[in-house]
Amino acid sequence: MITYVLDSNIVIKLWNQKPEFFKLMKENKNFKYIIPKNIAEEIAVKERCRYKGTYILSQRFLDLISYIEDYKGIDIEDFINKNNIKVCENNKAYYFNDNKLSKNDLILISLANSNKKYIIVTEDKRILKASREILGYKKAITLEEFITIEGNIL
Repeated sequence: MITYVLDSNIVIKLWNQKPEFFKLMKENKNFKYIIPKNIAEEIAVKERCRYKGTYILSQRFLDLISYIEDYKGIDIEDFINKNNIKVCENNKAYYFNDNKLSKNDLILISLANSNKKYIIVTEDKRILKASREILGYKKAITLEEFITIEGNIL
């Protein structure tokens, strides 16, 4: 079974454009999606709201918790070395064929690399380009391509 690895921009677009998506996904057993822990942390920062003076996470974020996957066991340094990724700016920027990537971007790509059934879904052009060059064209898709492939769900 294919597992779609969602980038933060995809989660936010789906919330805004197709709010029923995540509910439908709970009911569908034909495929799976995950949100890497580091991506969930990015989203959590944007999904905090104040309630009675205390910051809490939004309900739509809380609904995703069971889909968050830790990436323990993935050797980022090995991935960087094997793919000739340049490390710059005190380990805060990474370059692959002139594509500037963050550590979160690399974790996303290396997670997809760790499992042949994982496919990245992103709208980030740098992640998309680097993923396709490193992993192969079919291992990274856009939201439009995702909707075309899995349109019966949406």
